[in-house]
Amino acid sequence: MSTTKVTYVAIGEAVAAKLGLPKSKGAELGRVFVSEVVASLQTGTTVELTGLATLSVEMSKARTGHNPKTREPIQIPAKKRVKASISGKLKKSL
Repeated sequence: MSTTKVTYVAIGEAVAAKLGLPKSKGAELGRVFVSEVVASLQTGTTVELTGLATLSVEMSKARTGHNPKTREPIQIPAKKRVKASISGKLKKSL
């Protein structure tokens, strides 16, 4: 498995190159895309990236956990989490 990372800026620059736009516009495109996804999730809207994944916000339940060092029980509060469901098309292609 490769340890190479791809950033949203790199993806934006690649899209810009394919569209004949300057690299700076590609970096901006990547940043705007991510900020729009985050803004949608913050309002509770599900984000469907067809062929890639579906992102949604769900509430986790409050639960009791344990401090790993002392084994003392601690209360873990309920909180919002992002759920990512990978598309079947992507799973098959891997």
